[in-house]
Amino acid sequence: MPLLPNSELVVVSWLQDIAYLGTRVATSLPTDNSTWSASGFVTATVAGGDADSETGWRRPVMSIGCWGAAPNSGKPPWNLASQLAEQVRAAVLAHGAVPRAVDLPAAYSGAFVRTVMLRSEPHRVPGDVSSYAHYTLDLEFWWVAT
Repeated sequence: MPLLPNSELVVVSWLQDIAYLGTRVATSLPTDNSTWSASGFVTATVAGGDADSETGWRRPVMSIGCWGAAPNSGKPPWNLASQLAEQVRAAVLAHGAVPRAVDLPAAYSGAFVRTVMLRSEPHRVPGDVSSYAHYTLDLEFWWVAT
């Protein structure tokens, strides 16, 4: 029996299909920032939403974190984090990216994303570690397990 997907798995898979991001997406930052500091990283976590108990459609609101790091510089790379957020925003607005099935790991049943909507403008998150830049935006996904 296949494993059932969750919202974080589906959204990470959807984000990884954005050519600019590739595999630089997960639910948390890698602990070794030397592996991603030059190119940035994107995280996705559930921030809210709901599900339709009759149809199975899930509608999570996802908090998308876009990160840049400049180890030992003390100057956060805001432009790097901002560009990641803008690439995510552009993918949402390019409706050709949805609706579609997303590729999940082999052990999981499939998932189909019907639509993705912007729920906030990308914005800076102040107060992170001095060498980290963090932008965030909220997206609402409509998806169903297949």
